[in-house]
Amino acid sequence: MIESENQYRVTKARVRRFEVALAELEGVARPASIGPEMWQA
Repeated sequence: MIESENQYRVTKARVRRFEVALAELEGVARPASIGPEMWQA
């Protein structure tokens, strides 16, 4: 649970970094060493 304004700001920044990382992965081809099911996860 978020209990302070500082925790809220930190959490919001981390969520944004995670969203950026996911967006970057969408443009990356799946490596041959990783199966399709694992890559989808």
